[in-house]
Amino acid sequence: MAILARTLVLINSGRWQDDLKKPGANNTSSFIHNILGILPRISISFRFLGLLVFSVLLSSIVISFVIINISRDSIRKEVFTHNLSHAELTAEYASNYVLSVQHHLEAFASRPDVLSEISRGTTENLQGFLNYIVNAIQPVEAAGIYDTSGIQLLASTPGAPTVGQSFADREWFQECMASGQPYLSPPVASRLTGNVVMPYAIPVSEEDGEVLAVITGGINLGRLSDTIIKISYGYDARISLLDTRDGGVILTHSDPERVMMAPTGKNEAVNRLLSGESGSMEVTDSSGSKVLAGYAQVPGLP
Repeated sequence: MAILARTLVLINSGRWQDDLKKPGANNTSSFIHNILGILPRISISFRFLGLLVFSVLLSSIVISFVIINISRDSIRKEVFTHNLSHAELTAEYASNYVLSVQHHLEAFASRPDVLSEISRGTTENLQGFLNYIVNAIQPVEAAGIYDTSGIQLLASTPGAPTVGQSFADREWFQECMASGQPYLSPPVASRLTGNVVMPYAIPVSEEDGEVLAVITGGINLGRLSDTIIKISYGYDARISLLDTRDGGVILTHSDPERVMMAPTGKNEAVNRLLSGESGSMEVTDSSGSKVLAGYAQVPGLP
């Protein structure tokens, strides 16, 4: 998982240089000669004074150009630094958000009474337990218990139509059963609500490691996205969260239509992000706009 922060480039850095590169623009002697050439009857001393004045003006222009260039470069460096800092801070927030949910779900799933009810085949007695998970862990919008064949035995929503359905085709179920370890799934659309969630699957196992059931909590990415998008990062700044697995998928974006889509590959900062890098650079985004981008990996998450 990774974060991309970017700011539209508002500094026009090329016009002064283009103006100075026009024919005759950097030919000082020719320029002054042409101006003074229209004054053929003026005295030598006046022409010398004119030369001195034009020289001073040209020197001022050059000095101003250098100062503007230095100021522009300083602003760019400051934007790069701020965007990288914003990306790193948001990455830390996203990491804490997801890891906190994982730790709470693991604590609930490891309770002795949960193992006892599942071992006896009386999972219906855990309805209150699932309800408590959803109410106590705000980012979790739904929870469920599944048998070892992938059939949902119980859902946090009483009478949910998904109870009795098979989830054996889901990546989180297959990975959890194969490894016997908790697994954070790539984002999927919830069968129950239709919202984009990241299921966190936890095996419930005997002491010898035999898996008896799987408990899941669906982490609502809409709530995380709303929090990230609403943070003020400065004028014309935007931020996105991506899952970097399998070529990447956009988890949060200022344009809701981009959520759950794969990156276009046109943004070099995103490409570097997907390769595991962190940093900042000027890039052209998928819409063709120049942006100053900062990008960082989310610690502790895939």
